[in-house]
Amino acid sequence: MVHAACLLDQFTRVVRFRVRNLSAEEHLLLSRLHVVENLVLRQRLDSEGTAQSIRWYNLRETLDGAVPKYITSDCEFAPRHRADTSLGRLLECFTHWTYEYHGRQALLCGFRGVEWAITDVTIMDNTRDWFLQNPYTGGLQLFASTHVCGPMCGVIGLTQQPPYYPVGPPPIQPEN
Repeated sequence: MVHAACLLDQFTRVVRFRVRNLSAEEHLLLSRLHVVENLVLRQRLDSEGTAQSIRWYNLRETLDGAVPKYITSDCEFAPRHRADTSLGRLLECFTHWTYEYHGRQALLCGFRGVEWAITDVTIMDNTRDWFLQNPYTGGLQLFASTHVCGPMCGVIGLTQQPPYYPVGPPPIQPEN
């Protein structure tokens, strides 16, 4: 999530620099939108004798409002899955920007959150593992073949992407 937060900060600066006619709502979104830090702590409790127990703690920002909900589609990029809100359009452009930022070898998508707090994000990456091994290029291929740029993509200099072709072998061999 730290990687996602750093990319979102950089993307926000790009949008503010290049988009001259942001609406008041878009300014508010850019100033408040953030990725929630999620810390997982493990505590080993020594008990008398040989048995040990482990407790896990998940620490993150308290969120006001409803239970986290999807604020963009779950990594579906075709126009019929387009989010019909300013936040959704901004995050669709962010997904495209992350695709170009990573040299068309990775992207961030599937954002979940409440209001301006992004609680979950999916990272599709052809070059490294992030969580549960993901040397899967299907999401990158789907993005390259179905994403249609919105107005903000063009304003910040993004263009319709060419078909996706993986560069080199996936990071993990299937037999491993």
